Amino acid sequence: MTEANNNTLIVAAFGDLFQADQALISMIKLQAEHRLDLEDAVVVYKTADGRTRVKQTMELTAADGASIGAWMGLLVGLLLGGPLGGLISGAVAGALISRLNDYGIDNKFIKEVEQEIQPGNSALFILVKQRPTDALTEELKRFDAKILRTNLAPLLEAILKRALQGEVPVDDTPEETTASEGTTDTPPTENLSGS
Repeated sequence: MTEANNNTLIVAAFGDLFQADQALISMIKLQAEHRLDLEDAVVVYKTADGRTRVKQTMELTAADGASIGAWMGLLVGLLLGGPLGGLISGAVAGALISRLNDYGIDNKFIKEVEQEIQPGNSALFILVKQRPTDALTEELKRFDAKILRTNLAPLLEAILKRALQGEVPVDDTPEETTASEGTTDTPPTENLSGS
């Protein structure tokens, strides 16, 4: 996969269990400041005994879908004269829709990358709607992140890695470098456009 819809996926590893969460908080602050357009994020922890925990931050759950569907069904039911039937059918439909639509970072890819995370460490998977910026790079650098995977073209991935080591600013990347130069070990994503 390449940078579909201009979305960039970066998987960064951190040297302890808490830095991925701290880096995610920094990313959310950047988004609040309109310096980052975060589409999805996942934090994965691997305990000292090798157990992994995955924290999906923006995934619609079946309960969320059922709740949304119930309200929609209630509204349709009130308009058509049968609120209880509309409420029940809306809840069922909403739960099914949420199960079928896993937007953002693919769960199979998360499972695959879990194997690369060392015990006692954590990783942050972020899907952003643009190429890496200096603000994003500086935050990753501040937490001493190591890039595990990206869906960037090889040249852009190399520049990002060098920027995290303080060698070059990310905004100095050549504009003519496109996603068509993508790598072969890039992660799959599901329905990034939301349609």
